[in-house]
Amino acid sequence: MRIILIIILCVLTQFGFSQDMNCGKFKTGYFQNIDSKDGNTFIKRTKKYQIETDKSSGVEVKLKIIWINDCSYRLSFIKGNSKWDNEEHVPNNPDLIVEIIETGEDYYIQVAKFQGMNDFKYRSKIKLIK
Repeated sequence: MRIILIIILCVLTQFGFSQDMNCGKFKTGYFQNIDSKDGNTFIKRTKKYQIETDKSSGVEVKLKIIWINDCSYRLSFIKGNSKWDNEEHVPNNPDLIVEIIETGEDYYIQVAKFQGMNDFKYRSKIKLIK
């Protein structure tokens, strides 16, 4: 009886604490970066491209998106990357590696870093608009 109780508790613990992240629903659509300066950065993501627009400054960045796995993707700058041109610690046209670390019904938390550079990490909350 004691062994059966231990097995049941182990199984319940596995189901109770495992978090099934559904990253697939964030692969395409319209999003808002909640953690940007004033929440004015909007993202349009298709199967091949991501376009980020800062509504307050009018700056638009176009990136190619390649999904590494269900919850990680690579962004390669195509157009509008002048923000990073004058930064000494950033190589020319670096790829960003983005990992989704948490998901909710209409949002996800991401950590982004430049490929090959572990000293820069950007964490933000991205809200699904549609």
